[in-house]
Amino acid sequence: MFIKQLSISFLIFNMFILINQFINPLESYASNINNWVSVRPSKNGEQSYDIDSITKINEHKITLFSKYIPKGTQEEITYKMNINCNDKLFQDISINGSSVIKPVWQNSHGDILLEELIDETCNFIKN
Repeated sequence: MFIKQLSISFLIFNMFILINQFINPLESYASNINNWVSVRPSKNGEQSYDIDSITKINEHKITLFSKYIPKGTQEEITYKMNINCNDKLFQDISINGSSVIKPVWQNSHGDILLEELIDETCNFIKN
């Protein structure tokens, strides 16, 4: 009886882990990545991108995973984003593993971290 209860507990625990992986795939993915490349820090914080996640969507667009750490905190905000390299625009597809309902193309509005991120990652589409 004890072994049966232990097996059921183990099964429930594994199901919980599996369900969590489906609910928060970005967070799980992002936390296991070791190929983060940082752009030059700014007064606002630090921005990095996963070099292995850069995927070409078409001739002018890419998708990738990035993370942002606001200055003075240890909070890590993860993003899946699309970048239009021709127009220097980006759209957040998900933030901290939650899908953005209606992603909007936007410019960097002078944010040096975003400008550096767009410039660096768009170099991959040219090669």
